[in-house]
Amino acid sequence: VTNAESRFEIVNSAYARLFGYKPEELIGKRPYDVTLDEDHVALTRARAERLEGKTTTYEIRMRRADGAIAPVLVTGAPRWKDGKVAGAITVVTDLTKLKQAEQALRESEERFRGIFAASPIAIEVYDADGWLIDANAACLVLFGVPGLEAMKGFRFFDDPSLTDEIKTWLQRGETVRLETVFDFAKLRALDLFPMKKTGKLYLDVLATPLMLGGAQTPARYLVQIQDITDRKRAEDQLEYLSTHDVLTNLYNRAFFELETARLERADFYPISIVMVDVDNMKVTNDTYGHAAGDVLLCRAARVLRQAFRASDVIARIGGDEFAIILPGADASTTKNALERVRQNL
Repeated sequence: VTNAESRFEIVNSAYARLFGYKPEELIGKRPYDVTLDEDHVALTRARAERLEGKTTTYEIRMRRADGAIAPVLVTGAPRWKDGKVAGAITVVTDLTKLKQAEQALRESEERFRGIFAASPIAIEVYDADGWLIDANAACLVLFGVPGLEAMKGFRFFDDPSLTDEIKTWLQRGETVRLETVFDFAKLRALDLFPMKKTGKLYLDVLATPLMLGGAQTPARYLVQIQDITDRKRAEDQLEYLSTHDVLTNLYNRAFFELETARLERADFYPISIVMVDVDNMKVTNDTYGHAAGDVLLCRAARVLRQAFRASDVIARIGGDEFAIILPGADASTTKNALERVRQNL
């Protein structure tokens, strides 16, 4: 977690361990201090985008404490305070193993079979017509397939995630990279191949047509598949944290102000706004401690959720202050909601 000056305020042990530091050694430093000079441009660009309220994802190279270089994937979301961006919340993923595997595949065709078998990345090989020839162990594990023979009847071009446009690009020899959702239930219904897993996976797919012997059309297709489900969940979590209050799980002040501005621009009427505060919060905190105050705030949030409609925007905008936007609500509707608040107290 960085502050408005782009300096580390909070560093968890996993992040510090990744780069060979103790958390306290990184506090006060800037990401620039542990990033290669050549990649400072990427940091600056990402920071500018976050100042516009955007979530960013980018790759850079960071220097470990022992001097080694670590390629990483950085996902960062704006950190809001009083309606302004006051830093960032970031998740960093070490790409060292992935980059090493990709580089090895490019550098040595002779070593391909060994890398293919041992790679942590799922790899598939298809013939010119798109029929599966081979898949490594990581691929079988990823999709929950009992063995290679169970996949042998699968044709790459029958994959529903491939659009006609993507198929055309591949068939004329262009490399394609895409992110897709692999829904086991839906694909099992298509009877593509037997799968033991359930649920959904978010996948990063890199499909490379292989030209052999100077041919003008692909003789093989090499497909590398990486499970990015954790990254997607991290992005979703960061997006949630940028618009929600951590304690009450209500919307935060930043989202409240954005929604107010949006409704104002849309000339949306009627609309009601209700302001609520919790009485005697300071007395509660001073007498019973802040933990008791937190319990009181959570109870207040629960009362508000029960009283207002699902379409209403309920936000915690300050320490003991709440605000509710009621789109399309006239005076009578608002009065009824306030009466429900009183009844739920």
